[in-house]
Amino acid sequence: MTMTVPAQGNDQVTRAALGLFSANGYERTTLQMIASAAGLSGRAVTGLFRTKDALLDAALAPALADLERLSAENGSGCARPPLDGFIGFLVEHRIVIALLERDPEIRTRPAIRERMDRYRDQVRGLCNDGRTEAWERVYLTAALAGLMSAVASFPELSDEELHRSLRLTGIRLLGRGRRTPRPAPAPGPRHRSELTDAGITPA
Repeated sequence: MTMTVPAQGNDQVTRAALGLFSANGYERTTLQMIASAAGLSGRAVTGLFRTKDALLDAALAPALADLERLSAENGSGCARPPLDGFIGFLVEHRIVIALLERDPEIRTRPAIRERMDRYRDQVRGLCNDGRTEAWERVYLTAALAGLMSAVASFPELSDEELHRSLRLTGIRLLGRGRRTPRPAPAPGPRHRSELTDAGITPA
């Protein structure tokens, strides 16, 4: 007898998979565990997704598509990163962000590696502007990475609390409008000496 799966089955399975991947880790989660959490049989799940990698790829796809759109809409480069849009993305896809931050095994999966490369490129693209100086790109890339890490570090916060906290932190880090952080002053004679003693050649 042929088993039919409801049209919403894909979303049902990917949501269950993300929850289990986040709670147990990718390697320790089986397709049967996902099927049970989704209220389906193992056969129904493998009919939708032949392998666990294929299921992971489908589960990550919406978040990566949203990040691509956000990067494409960013026409101002590092001078004005799309803070509100980026924070909205982080909160909406907080389970995916936490999963990618916490489970390095996922990043090595052959079926996922290409998506992960695109993911990193899109995050860098939010601060990729040839008109800006290198220190600005480094500063803002580090700031965005810090916001992403914070999402994984505070799972107990509600979406509203997380959004508010990330926004306030982002404003402190990145400023408002086109304001950009100022570069650190060049080291003075004393600092130059300390750097030299530490084996570092000052700029």
